[in-house]
Amino acid sequence: MADPTEWLGIADRLVGVIDLKAGKAVHAVAGKRNEYQPVSLVNEAANSAPDSPFPPDAAHVRASDGDPAALVRWYRRFGITRFYVADLDSLTDGEVQRESIERLIKDASNDSDALQPDRWLIDVGLRKDVIARHSKWLTSNRFFASSDAASVQWIVASESAESVDVIDTASRHCDPGGLILGVDFRDGRFIGPDKASEPAGVDAWMSRAKEAGINRALLIDVSAVGTGRSDASVSTLRGVAERHPGWRWISGGGCRQTKDVDAYVCAGCDEVLIASALLPKLQPCT
Repeated sequence: MADPTEWLGIADRLVGVIDLKAGKAVHAVAGKRNEYQPVSLVNEAANSAPDSPFPPDAAHVRASDGDPAALVRWYRRFGITRFYVADLDSLTDGEVQRESIERLIKDASNDSDALQPDRWLIDVGLRKDVIARHSKWLTSNRFFASSDAASVQWIVASESAESVDVIDTASRHCDPGGLILGVDFRDGRFIGPDKASEPAGVDAWMSRAKEAGINRALLIDVSAVGTGRSDASVSTLRGVAERHPGWRWISGGGCRQTKDVDAYVCAGCDEVLIASALLPKLQPCT
């Protein structure tokens, strides 16, 4: 169980991760998506310390497994108001979880008492066909229009791209200021639009995005996710950030302690993804 006071002090750097699969929040480990299990949380009613921002681990009471809204409330105990949502259904060529995403943002916004709006970074695997089928949804604020407590940015991920041209397609439909470039790696190898006749490397991917007016990037090495090993991912971030100055970086993976967050920041990161370090120990689901 994490020490809440340790993490509350750096909440302005943290982005809470929500991996969404079939409407459930699941626990990610090393990018092995077929092995993800629903996140289990301690029941709020078991909190014996009302003045604490964090419930005691001793209760071991299972709340609704995989409830994404409960996970948002959990993150808020650490002062986190920024969230990264990965739509694992769409990222594995399934349907975009529009209703689940809408419901999550609406419920979270209604529950929020933060002075600043929640910020949502959403990855639905933007490909040309996804953009074409969901263009009105991507450009409409209707699903959180009932609340002033949310802002949404969409991720154009290299992992999902057929070619670098998807960056131009996304930029035509969405304000480039509301787009974040996804720069995906596995074991230090760039996962780019290799479906194209001429596979693009990370430098070509980033250069096209810069030309389109995108200036924020989210770099993830999926092999580090949920493992507690961040060194390789930090090294990858540092190398890319040094070659591409002027970008605002979000990254993470393998963070277990605040010193891991510091390492990402020192490598050029503005915001750091966090999940496993703040979650209860994963228990087998029955």
